[in-house]
Amino acid sequence: MSKYTAQTDSYLFASLDSQQLSISEKALSLLTAHGSDWQHFRKCVNPVLMSPHSMDVYFPSFSNLNMSFVNRIREIRDPITQEVPGNFYKDIYRSLLQSIVVVAMNKDLSDSEADELNDVLVDVLQHIFVIEYKPSLWKVFKTSEDKKYFDNLRKLHDLTSGFILNTIEHQNEDTILGKLLKVDEHVAVAMAIEMMLAGVNTIANSLAGILLCLAKNPEKQEILRNEVFSYLPEKHSQFSLEGSRNMPYLRACIKEGMRSYPIAIGHLRTTNKDMILEGYQIPKGSDIFLNFGDNLEDDHYFENSNMFLPERWINGNGYDKPDPFTFLPFSFGPRSCVGKRIANIQMEFYLSRVIRNFYVSFDYSTENAFVNYFSNYISIPLMFRFEDV
Repeated sequence: MSKYTAQTDSYLFASLDSQQLSISEKALSLLTAHGSDWQHFRKCVNPVLMSPHSMDVYFPSFSNLNMSFVNRIREIRDPITQEVPGNFYKDIYRSLLQSIVVVAMNKDLSDSEADELNDVLVDVLQHIFVIEYKPSLWKVFKTSEDKKYFDNLRKLHDLTSGFILNTIEHQNEDTILGKLLKVDEHVAVAMAIEMMLAGVNTIANSLAGILLCLAKNPEKQEILRNEVFSYLPEKHSQFSLEGSRNMPYLRACIKEGMRSYPIAIGHLRTTNKDMILEGYQIPKGSDIFLNFGDNLEDDHYFENSNMFLPERWINGNGYDKPDPFTFLPFSFGPRSCVGKRIANIQMEFYLSRVIRNFYVSFDYSTENAFVNYFSNYISIPLMFRFEDV
Protein backbone atom coordinates (compact mmCIF):
# COMPACT_ATOMS: atom_id res chain seq x y z
CA MET A 1 0.00 0.00 0.00
CA SER A 2 1.14 3.51 -0.73
CA LYS A 3 1.27 5.99 2.16
CA TYR A 4 0.21 9.63 1.95
CA THR A 5 1.74 11.77 4.67
CA ALA A 6 2.12 15.52 4.96
CA GLN A 7 1.79 18.56 7.17
CA THR A 8 -1.63 19.88 6.20
CA ASP A 9 -3.13 23.35 6.30
CA SER A 10 -6.88 23.12 5.84
CA TYR A 11 -9.73 23.49 8.30
CA LEU A 12 -9.77 19.72 8.87
CA PHE A 13 -6.30 19.44 10.37
CA ALA A 14 -5.01 23.02 10.40
CA SER A 15 -5.07 23.08 14.18
CA LEU A 16 -3.63 19.61 14.73
CA ASP A 17 -0.05 18.59 14.12
CA SER A 18 1.04 14.97 13.86
CA GLN A 19 1.90 14.81 17.56
CA GLN A 20 -1.58 15.95 18.55
CA LEU A 21 -3.30 13.35 16.40
CA SER A 22 -3.78 9.83 17.69
CA ILE A 23 -1.92 8.45 14.66
CA SER A 24 1.52 9.33 13.36
CA GLU A 25 0.47 9.58 9.73
CA LYS A 26 -2.11 11.85 8.13
CA ALA A 27 -3.55 11.15 4.73
CA LEU A 28 -3.55 13.95 2.23
CA SER A 29 -7.12 14.51 1.12
CA LEU A 30 -9.24 16.60 -1.20
CA LEU A 31 -9.59 19.20 1.55
CA THR A 32 -5.97 19.25 2.61
CA ALA A 33 -3.94 18.56 -0.50
CA HIS A 34 -2.81 20.95 -3.22
CA GLY A 35 -1.10 20.75 -6.61
CA SER A 36 0.38 17.39 -7.57
CA ASP A 37 -0.54 15.87 -4.19
CA TRP A 38 -4.20 16.77 -4.74
CA GLN A 39 -4.08 15.41 -8.30
CA HIS A 40 -2.63 12.13 -7.05
CA PHE A 41 -5.29 11.76 -4.38
CA ARG A 42 -8.09 12.68 -6.77
CA LYS A 43 -6.77 10.17 -9.30
CA CYS A 44 -7.08 7.49 -6.62
CA VAL A 45 -10.63 8.27 -5.53
CA ASN A 46 -12.24 9.37 -8.82
CA PRO A 47 -12.70 5.86 -10.27
CA VAL A 48 -14.33 4.75 -7.03
CA LEU A 49 -16.67 7.63 -6.17
CA MET A 50 -17.56 8.82 -9.67
CA SER A 51 -18.37 5.48 -11.26
CA PRO A 52 -21.91 5.46 -12.74
CA HIS A 53 -22.72 2.36 -10.68
CA SER A 54 -20.91 3.30 -7.47
CA MET A 55 -24.16 3.73 -5.52
CA ASP A 56 -26.11 0.71 -6.78
CA VAL A 57 -25.00 -1.55 -3.93
CA TYR A 58 -26.51 0.83 -1.35
CA PHE A 59 -30.09 0.93 -2.66
CA PRO A 60 -31.48 -1.60 -0.13
CA SER A 61 -29.84 0.19 2.81
CA PHE A 62 -31.04 3.57 1.60
CA SER A 63 -34.59 2.29 1.21
CA ASN A 64 -34.59 1.00 4.80
CA LEU A 65 -33.20 4.28 6.15
CA ASN A 66 -35.74 6.27 4.12
CA MET A 67 -38.59 4.21 5.56
CA SER A 68 -37.20 4.78 9.05
CA PHE A 69 -37.21 8.51 8.30
CA VAL A 70 -40.86 8.35 7.19
CA ASN A 71 -41.74 6.46 10.38
CA ARG A 72 -39.86 9.09 12.39
CA ILE A 73 -42.02 11.81 10.82
CA ARG A 74 -45.17 9.94 11.84
CA GLU A 75 -43.77 9.49 15.33
CA ILE A 76 -42.91 13.14 16.02
CA ARG A 77 -45.71 15.00 14.21
CA ASP A 78 -48.57 16.45 16.22
CA PRO A 79 -51.58 14.09 16.01
CA ILE A 80 -53.97 17.01 15.52
CA THR A 81 -52.12 19.51 13.33
CA GLN A 82 -49.85 16.94 11.66
CA GLU A 83 -46.96 19.40 12.14
CA VAL A 84 -43.49 18.28 13.10
CA PRO A 85 -41.54 20.24 15.75
CA GLY A 86 -39.51 23.27 14.71
CA ASN A 87 -36.25 21.37 15.26
CA PHE A 88 -37.13 18.94 12.47
CA TYR A 89 -33.84 19.81 10.78
CA LYS A 90 -32.09 17.70 13.43
CA ASP A 91 -34.05 14.67 12.26
CA ILE A 92 -33.11 15.35 8.64
CA TYR A 93 -29.47 15.72 9.63
CA ARG A 94 -29.35 12.58 11.75
CA SER A 95 -30.98 10.41 9.09
CA LEU A 96 -28.61 11.70 6.41
CA LEU A 97 -25.65 11.12 8.71
CA GLN A 98 -26.65 7.48 8.99
CA SER A 99 -26.95 7.25 5.18
CA ILE A 100 -23.55 8.83 4.61
CA VAL A 101 -21.98 6.51 7.19
CA VAL A 102 -23.33 3.54 5.25
CA VAL A 103 -21.38 4.80 2.23
CA ALA A 104 -18.31 6.15 4.02
CA MET A 105 -17.82 3.33 6.52
CA ASN A 106 -20.14 0.56 5.31
CA LYS A 107 -21.67 0.52 8.77
CA ASP A 108 -25.09 0.70 10.38
CA LEU A 109 -24.75 2.95 13.42
CA SER A 110 -26.33 1.99 16.71
CA ASP A 111 -28.33 4.73 18.43
CA SER A 112 -25.50 5.46 20.85
CA GLU A 113 -22.90 5.55 18.05
CA ALA A 114 -25.11 7.86 15.98
CA ASP A 115 -25.58 10.20 18.95
CA GLU A 116 -21.85 10.31 19.69
CA LEU A 117 -20.83 10.91 16.08
CA ASN A 118 -23.62 13.44 15.56
CA ASP A 119 -22.56 15.47 18.61
CA VAL A 120 -18.94 15.58 17.45
CA LEU A 121 -19.80 16.57 13.89
CA VAL A 122 -22.24 19.29 14.91
CA ASP A 123 -19.70 20.82 17.29
CA VAL A 124 -16.91 20.74 14.70
CA LEU A 125 -19.09 22.32 12.02
CA GLN A 126 -20.33 25.03 14.38
CA HIS A 127 -16.77 26.01 15.29
CA ILE A 128 -15.14 25.76 11.87
CA PHE A 129 -16.47 29.13 10.73
CA VAL A 130 -15.56 30.93 13.95
CA ILE A 131 -12.12 29.42 14.50
CA GLU A 132 -10.85 28.72 11.00
CA TYR A 133 -12.49 31.40 8.84
CA LYS A 134 -12.96 34.41 11.09
CA PRO A 135 -9.99 36.25 12.66
CA SER A 136 -8.82 34.07 15.53
CA LEU A 137 -5.92 33.98 17.98
CA TRP A 138 -5.99 30.23 18.56
CA LYS A 139 -2.42 29.86 17.29
CA VAL A 140 -1.31 32.22 20.09
CA PHE A 141 -3.55 31.00 22.88
CA LYS A 142 -6.51 28.67 23.13
CA THR A 143 -9.78 29.34 24.90
CA SER A 144 -11.86 26.57 26.42
CA GLU A 145 -14.01 26.59 23.28
CA ASP A 146 -10.92 26.24 21.08
CA LYS A 147 -9.76 23.27 23.12
CA LYS A 148 -13.17 21.65 22.83
CA TYR A 149 -13.03 22.09 19.06
CA PHE A 150 -9.57 20.55 18.79
CA ASP A 151 -10.59 17.66 21.04
CA ASN A 152 -13.58 16.98 18.83
CA LEU A 153 -11.42 17.04 15.69
CA ARG A 154 -9.25 14.35 17.23
CA LYS A 155 -12.31 12.45 18.38
CA LEU A 156 -13.85 12.59 14.90
CA HIS A 157 -10.70 11.12 13.40
CA ASP A 158 -10.42 8.43 16.07
CA LEU A 159 -14.08 7.43 15.79
CA THR A 160 -13.90 7.19 12.02
CA SER A 161 -10.65 5.24 11.88
CA GLY A 162 -11.89 2.99 14.68
CA PHE A 163 -15.14 2.16 12.90
CA ILE A 164 -13.26 1.38 9.70
CA LEU A 165 -10.23 -0.46 11.04
CA ASN A 166 -12.27 -2.62 13.41
CA THR A 167 -14.17 -4.08 10.46
CA ILE A 168 -11.45 -3.95 7.81
CA GLU A 169 -11.28 -7.74 7.45
CA HIS A 170 -15.01 -8.01 6.71
CA GLN A 171 -15.42 -5.30 4.09
CA ASN A 172 -17.35 -5.94 0.90
CA GLU A 173 -15.00 -5.20 -1.99
CA ASP A 174 -17.94 -3.97 -4.09
CA THR A 175 -18.55 -1.02 -1.74
CA ILE A 176 -16.88 2.36 -1.93
CA LEU A 177 -15.07 1.71 1.36
CA GLY A 178 -13.89 -1.70 0.21
CA LYS A 179 -12.45 -0.22 -2.97
CA LEU A 180 -10.78 2.67 -1.14
CA LEU A 181 -9.22 0.30 1.37
CA LYS A 182 -7.57 -1.50 -1.53
CA VAL A 183 -5.89 1.82 -2.35
CA ASP A 184 -4.87 2.80 1.19
CA GLU A 185 -6.51 2.70 4.61
CA HIS A 186 -5.52 6.32 5.32
CA VAL A 187 -7.18 7.42 2.08
CA ALA A 188 -10.33 5.56 3.17
CA VAL A 189 -10.35 7.26 6.58
CA ALA A 190 -9.69 10.73 5.13
CA MET A 191 -12.43 10.29 2.52
CA ALA A 192 -14.91 9.09 5.15
CA ILE A 193 -14.28 12.17 7.31
CA GLU A 194 -14.71 14.45 4.32
CA MET A 195 -17.97 12.78 3.29
CA MET A 196 -19.36 13.51 6.73
CA LEU A 197 -17.99 17.03 7.13
CA ALA A 198 -18.69 18.21 3.59
CA GLY A 199 -21.69 16.05 2.76
CA VAL A 200 -24.18 15.71 5.59
CA ASN A 201 -24.96 19.35 6.35
CA THR A 202 -24.93 20.43 2.68
CA ILE A 203 -27.35 17.69 1.63
CA ALA A 204 -29.54 18.30 4.71
CA ASN A 205 -29.80 22.03 4.02
CA SER A 206 -30.46 21.39 0.33
CA LEU A 207 -33.27 18.99 1.22
CA ALA A 208 -34.74 21.54 3.63
CA GLY A 209 -34.77 24.17 0.89
CA ILE A 210 -36.29 21.84 -1.71
CA LEU A 211 -39.02 20.75 0.73
CA LEU A 212 -39.84 24.40 1.43
CA CYS A 213 -40.22 24.99 -2.32
CA LEU A 214 -42.48 21.97 -2.77
CA ALA A 215 -44.52 22.83 0.33
CA LYS A 216 -45.16 26.34 -0.99
CA ASN A 217 -45.98 25.09 -4.51
CA PRO A 218 -48.53 22.27 -4.07
CA GLU A 219 -49.29 22.09 -7.80
CA LYS A 220 -45.63 21.27 -8.52
CA GLN A 221 -45.58 18.84 -5.63
CA GLU A 222 -48.55 17.01 -7.16
CA ILE A 223 -46.81 16.70 -10.53
CA LEU A 224 -43.83 15.21 -8.75
CA ARG A 225 -46.05 12.86 -6.75
CA ASN A 226 -47.66 11.52 -9.92
CA GLU A 227 -44.20 10.76 -11.31
CA VAL A 228 -43.07 9.11 -8.08
CA PHE A 229 -46.19 6.90 -8.05
CA SER A 230 -45.02 5.35 -11.29
CA TYR A 231 -41.95 3.90 -9.58
CA LEU A 232 -43.19 3.62 -5.98
CA PRO A 233 -46.77 2.39 -6.43
CA GLU A 234 -47.01 1.32 -2.78
CA LYS A 235 -45.90 3.25 0.30
CA HIS A 236 -43.34 0.57 1.09
CA SER A 237 -42.18 -0.02 -2.48
CA GLN A 238 -38.43 -0.38 -2.88
CA PHE A 239 -36.71 2.39 -4.79
CA SER A 240 -35.37 0.82 -7.98
CA LEU A 241 -32.39 1.50 -10.19
CA GLU A 242 -34.82 2.15 -13.03
CA GLY A 243 -36.65 4.69 -10.91
CA SER A 244 -33.48 6.58 -10.04
CA ARG A 245 -32.70 7.03 -13.72
CA ASN A 246 -36.16 7.76 -15.07
CA MET A 247 -37.60 10.54 -12.95
CA PRO A 248 -36.86 13.74 -14.86
CA TYR A 249 -39.28 15.86 -12.83
CA LEU A 250 -37.71 14.70 -9.57
CA ARG A 251 -34.26 15.73 -10.79
CA ALA A 252 -35.70 19.02 -12.07
CA CYS A 253 -37.23 19.74 -8.64
CA ILE A 254 -33.85 19.14 -7.04
CA LYS A 255 -32.11 21.51 -9.43
CA GLU A 256 -34.76 24.19 -9.08
CA GLY A 257 -34.83 23.87 -5.29
CA MET A 258 -31.05 24.24 -5.15
CA ARG A 259 -31.32 27.29 -7.40
CA SER A 260 -34.00 28.83 -5.20
CA TYR A 261 -32.07 28.12 -1.99
CA PRO A 262 -28.43 27.66 -2.97
CA ILE A 263 -26.10 26.25 -0.33
CA ALA A 264 -23.16 28.07 -1.89
CA ILE A 265 -23.07 31.16 -4.11
CA GLY A 266 -19.80 30.49 -5.87
CA HIS A 267 -16.44 28.75 -5.98
CA LEU A 268 -12.95 29.86 -5.06
CA ARG A 269 -9.92 28.83 -7.10
CA THR A 270 -6.23 29.72 -6.86
CA THR A 271 -4.33 30.13 -10.12
CA ASN A 272 -1.34 27.81 -10.53
CA LYS A 273 0.24 29.89 -13.30
CA ASP A 274 0.20 33.42 -14.76
CA MET A 275 -2.74 33.85 -17.11
CA ILE A 276 -4.89 36.37 -18.96
CA LEU A 277 -8.68 36.28 -18.47
CA GLU A 278 -10.88 38.61 -20.51
CA GLY A 279 -7.91 40.91 -21.05
CA TYR A 280 -6.89 41.00 -17.38
CA GLN A 281 -3.50 39.73 -16.25
CA ILE A 282 -3.93 37.31 -13.36
CA PRO A 283 -0.69 36.43 -11.54
CA LYS A 284 0.07 32.94 -10.33
CA GLY A 285 -1.23 32.38 -6.80
CA SER A 286 -4.20 34.73 -7.14
CA ASP A 287 -7.51 33.77 -5.55
CA ILE A 288 -10.39 33.95 -8.03
CA PHE A 289 -14.01 33.75 -6.90
CA LEU A 290 -16.65 32.59 -9.36
CA ASN A 291 -19.86 34.18 -8.09
CA PHE A 292 -22.91 32.57 -9.67
CA GLY A 293 -25.25 33.65 -6.85
CA ASP A 294 -26.40 36.83 -8.60
CA ASN A 295 -27.27 34.84 -11.74
CA LEU A 296 -29.83 32.77 -9.85
CA GLU A 297 -32.11 35.77 -9.24
CA ASP A 298 -31.59 37.38 -12.65
CA ASP A 299 -34.42 37.06 -15.18
CA HIS A 300 -31.84 37.36 -17.95
CA TYR A 301 -30.58 33.90 -17.00
CA PHE A 302 -33.70 32.42 -15.40
CA GLU A 303 -37.07 33.54 -16.71
CA ASN A 304 -39.40 34.42 -13.81
CA SER A 305 -36.51 33.76 -11.47
CA ASN A 306 -38.65 34.46 -8.39
CA MET A 307 -40.86 31.47 -9.21
CA PHE A 308 -40.30 27.78 -8.50
CA LEU A 309 -40.38 26.28 -12.00
CA PRO A 310 -38.86 22.80 -12.26
CA GLU A 311 -40.07 22.75 -15.86
CA ARG A 312 -37.28 25.13 -16.85
CA TRP A 313 -34.82 22.23 -16.49
CA ILE A 314 -36.72 19.90 -18.83
CA ASN A 315 -36.62 20.27 -22.60
CA GLY A 316 -39.90 20.92 -24.40
CA ASN A 317 -41.74 22.61 -21.52
CA GLY A 318 -41.96 26.10 -22.96
CA TYR A 319 -38.88 27.46 -21.22
CA ASP A 320 -35.38 28.03 -22.48
CA LYS A 321 -33.25 25.51 -20.64
CA PRO A 322 -30.68 27.45 -18.56
CA ASP A 323 -27.09 27.55 -19.66
CA PRO A 324 -25.45 25.00 -17.35
CA PHE A 325 -22.63 27.41 -16.53
CA THR A 326 -25.03 29.90 -14.92
CA PHE A 327 -25.45 27.55 -11.96
CA LEU A 328 -22.73 25.17 -10.79
CA PRO A 329 -23.68 23.83 -7.35
CA PHE A 330 -21.14 21.02 -7.67
CA SER A 331 -18.59 23.14 -9.55
CA PHE A 332 -17.13 21.97 -12.87
CA GLY A 333 -14.00 20.40 -14.27
CA PRO A 334 -11.22 18.53 -12.47
CA ARG A 335 -12.10 20.05 -9.08
CA SER A 336 -15.84 19.41 -9.32
CA CYS A 337 -17.42 17.78 -6.28
CA VAL A 338 -16.33 14.17 -6.04
CA GLY A 339 -19.46 13.44 -3.98
CA LYS A 340 -21.94 14.75 -6.55
CA ARG A 341 -23.33 11.29 -7.31
CA ILE A 342 -23.76 10.49 -3.62
CA ALA A 343 -25.54 13.79 -2.97
CA ASN A 344 -27.95 13.46 -5.89
CA ILE A 345 -28.89 9.87 -5.08
CA GLN A 346 -29.50 10.78 -1.44
CA MET A 347 -31.76 13.68 -2.37
CA GLU A 348 -33.65 11.58 -4.91
CA PHE A 349 -34.28 8.83 -2.36
CA TYR A 350 -35.43 11.11 0.45
CA LEU A 351 -37.63 13.37 -1.66
CA SER A 352 -39.34 10.57 -3.53
CA ARG A 353 -40.06 8.65 -0.33
CA VAL A 354 -41.42 11.69 1.51
CA ILE A 355 -43.58 12.86 -1.40
CA ARG A 356 -44.87 9.32 -1.92
CA ASN A 357 -46.05 9.14 1.69
CA PHE A 358 -47.10 12.69 2.55
CA TYR A 359 -48.74 15.85 1.35
CA VAL A 360 -46.23 18.42 2.54
CA SER A 361 -47.20 21.98 3.47
CA PHE A 362 -45.65 24.87 5.37
CA ASP A 363 -47.90 27.54 6.82
CA TYR A 364 -45.25 30.06 7.83
CA SER A 365 -43.10 32.70 6.20
CA THR A 366 -39.96 31.59 4.39
CA GLU A 367 -38.42 35.06 4.45
CA ASN A 368 -34.74 34.89 5.43
CA ALA A 369 -35.01 31.12 5.52
CA PHE A 370 -31.24 30.71 5.29
CA VAL A 371 -28.28 32.41 6.92
CA ASN A 372 -24.76 32.40 5.53
CA TYR A 373 -21.63 31.23 7.31
CA PHE A 374 -19.14 29.61 4.94
CA SER A 375 -22.21 28.07 3.30
CA ASN A 376 -25.94 28.66 3.74
CA TYR A 377 -27.77 27.09 6.68
CA ILE A 378 -31.47 26.87 7.41
CA SER A 379 -32.40 29.55 9.95
CA ILE A 380 -36.14 29.13 10.51
CA PRO A 381 -38.10 26.43 12.36
CA LEU A 382 -39.11 23.69 9.93
CA MET A 383 -42.64 23.08 11.16
CA PHE A 384 -43.78 21.21 8.07
CA ARG A 385 -47.20 19.65 8.04
CA PHE A 386 -47.07 16.05 6.84
CA GLU A 387 -50.48 14.60 5.98
CA ASP A 388 -50.69 11.00 4.86
CA VAL A 389 -51.26 10.39 1.18
